[in-house]
Amino acid sequence: MLENPKHGLLLGALVLPPELELRAGIVSAFEQMVNQGISFARRMQSSQALALREMCAPVISKSAAHRIESTLVSSYRATSPIRDADALSGLVDELDAGDAQHQLDALRSGLTAWRLSRYDDRKIASALLTGIVNLRGLPAVLDGALAGSVDWNHLVEGVRLTFRSAKEHYQRARSVPDPAHILGLRKRTRDLRFQLELIASTGRAAPRLRRKVTRLEQPLSRAVHLQSLRSHAHRLLPAADAEHLASALDRLVRKNTSKAMRRAEKVYGSKASRFADKLRG
Repeated sequence: MLENPKHGLLLGALVLPPELELRAGIVSAFEQMVNQGISFARRMQSSQALALREMCAPVISKSAAHRIESTLVSSYRATSPIRDADALSGLVDELDAGDAQHQLDALRSGLTAWRLSRYDDRKIASALLTGIVNLRGLPAVLDGALAGSVDWNHLVEGVRLTFRSAKEHYQRARSVPDPAHILGLRKRTRDLRFQLELIASTGRAAPRLRRKVTRLEQPLSRAVHLQSLRSHAHRLLPAADAEHLASALDRLVRKNTSKAMRRAEKVYGSKASRFADKLRG
């Protein structure tokens, strides 16, 4: 991400336009995310728009929130297998699998063939068109559903609720660090980061909070992607090769999970109310 002191975060991050009052800025930021989701096609920004919708929870009706969320999730899922396949290919290029490098190279070839066989240009175009049609009307839905008056306390309360949910996922992952709990923690931490980026675009968010959350998301994302890579190995490689590579990937998963849990304690060790107070200050 690049930062601009006047106009907030650039290159796909959420921005509250400084020249607009808060309510109009929220709608404008949401529309920006929807339009970028359409323009950047395979990298639809639905997850960022979802984070903004959750941030607005105190000032939006439950029915409208559900409609927006279901549409965003549907559009996101239409392209997520394509995006995930590309992300995993990139991860394979970065990994050092030690004595399982031969198996990792074979998995790279298998992922490429799988990606090409399942997602040709026609299928990609169809998925993108579905997402575009569904997304276009959402800014108007949000505009009509938002309360007439929105202030910073409303948005900070939305962030507090996200933090509280993320902390619950952290407590589960700390007790049982299985893939499902790590995935849940990663999703909520990502939502929290997006919300802090939005507030930071106005100069209000504490930079230390943002850095801590960003640093936490990195090993969480790596652990989630490694688990996905492990699943693909068992599907695409002969059993013996898959088991050998899985052992190497498991070591990397444990390393990143351990790092994430240490960093998570620094983020989620405090109360949600205290976290929110830092944003108000």
